[in-house]
Amino acid sequence: MKDFLQKIIEFLKGIFQKLSEFLKEINSAEEAKPVEEAKPVEEAKPVEEAKPVEEAKPVEEVKPVEEAKPVEEENTKEEK
Repeated sequence: MKDFLQKIIEFLKGIFQKLSEFLKEINSAEEAKPVEEAKPVEEAKPVEEAKPVEEAKPVEEVKPVEEAKPVEEENTKEEK
């Protein structure tokens, strides 16, 4: 069991060392690269004027239609 743990630790140490060397190489390669020239900023294009949005017309409430009562006819019947 002890040998097994030692083998695992040695394996992990090897991976860690290889990873450290790889990262150092990447870091040194970035430092050696010349700095790229900044690209000129493109001129801003004029923005088109926003078209006015038509206002939404409010919905009118629909009133229920009442049945028309013939008032005159009722009065004439009562008079007879």
